[in-house]
Amino acid sequence: MTNGESASPEPTDRPAPNAPPSSAELLEIRDFHLRLLRLTPYSLVTWTLIGANVLVYAANVLAGIDPMSPDAERLVEWGAEYGPRTLRGEWWRVLTSAFLHGGVWHIAVNMWVLYALGRFGERLFGHLGFLVLYLVSAVAGAVASLWWNPAGISVGASGAIFGLIGGLLGVAVTRNPTVPARMLNSFRSSATSFLVYNLAFGLMFPFIDNAAHLGGFVGGILCGMMLSRPVRDDGPHNWTLRALLVLVVGVAGLGGLALVVLPEPPGDYLAAETLFLEVQESATEKAVEYEEQWSRQAIDGGQFAALLRKNVIPDWERAVRGLEELDGLSGDLAKRLGLMERFARARLEFLKAYADQADGDVAARLRMERHDGEAKDALAEMERLNRSSGWLGRLFGRE
Repeated sequence: MTNGESASPEPTDRPAPNAPPSSAELLEIRDFHLRLLRLTPYSLVTWTLIGANVLVYAANVLAGIDPMSPDAERLVEWGAEYGPRTLRGEWWRVLTSAFLHGGVWHIAVNMWVLYALGRFGERLFGHLGFLVLYLVSAVAGAVASLWWNPAGISVGASGAIFGLIGGLLGVAVTRNPTVPARMLNSFRSSATSFLVYNLAFGLMFPFIDNAAHLGGFVGGILCGMMLSRPVRDDGPHNWTLRALLVLVVGVAGLGGLALVVLPEPPGDYLAAETLFLEVQESATEKAVEYEEQWSRQAIDGGQFAALLRKNVIPDWERAVRGLEELDGLSGDLAKRLGLMERFARARLEFLKAYADQADGDVAARLRMERHDGEAKDALAEMERLNRSSGWLGRLFGRE
């Protein structure tokens, strides 16, 4: 090339990203969709997955779980992912959690996206390939969620849904020659935009489980790369074997990854909180009952003190020990644990001082007032934390 000559652009088979499709490209895309319809006429798996999610949600509601703001403890009973139990051997939760949801809006959005993506995805990957992509992505999201927040609760199908988006990107990465180039470009841009937007949205709301989203997305990319098949009427029909192989590789790979990256089981916050609430209710009821008996002179001060030391103070000592043994928590959970422990210790010391006063120790009155103030301060801080983060921010992650 001499000076003054301009280099002609190198030929490429990729359409310009923002250029309108040509007539040939539109015809190619139409033929591609028709081939998909011939290969997989019905989206049976998509509808089955939607039905399964809706049936589980309906069963939750019929069992008395709040349809708008379900109780985290009840969802754990139904199979939500909860690190302290999952990491202690209840590994089935990494899958069952994908069929539970944190309210009607949560499931409505997830099922709408599954419907929108699933019909095309199922035709692109085939029935079994699509199911493998969905389930492996769900488990990948659950493992990522466990790694990021091992003490929390997570439910929802979004990890699997992000995996469907990732699967499309995986097909684009393989540059499947039987998929129109413009559609591959669309897969790339749509998947990237979807991921960036949703991760940014998740950063604004702490109860959204971005780790599960990202884990499902990465799992979906890898599955999509392995499941990408030739979309030809006369193509090889080894898709079932390939899908089963991807399932085995996916489960084995996630199992090995879990063994390497997942931490030791953290303390069971739900169990400690349940113990705390049970002690608070039962011990308070007994203390009030004994105090009423004392005020009616059915018992004297010494008997009242003896009843406190025998039946009430040991309950609070048990609660303090249970809270002290809890470890491995962070964020709001660690704050709430600290406040519960402060409250339990203050109540314990208050009751000890109360028993001493009933026995005739005049100086115990000052200790009672001090510990009662400490308990009220801890309770007020817990209420402020509840208002600022809510039960979702406290413990619950929605995918």
